[in-house]
Amino acid sequence: MKEIEDSTQALKLLSYLSVVVESGEDDLKDSLYCLMKQNRRAVAEKLSA
Repeated sequence: MKEIEDSTQALKLLSYLSVVVESGEDDLKDSLYCLMKQNRRAVAEKLSA
């Protein structure tokens, strides 16, 4: 966990957003698709406000 936190902090300093995905029983492809869809919707709402 410490390694992930260090990497995340380094990327944040470069203005990157890191995402950590925990594996489980759900399909990773579907989970990432839903996350991307939600992010696009949030950006569209911000732009139209």
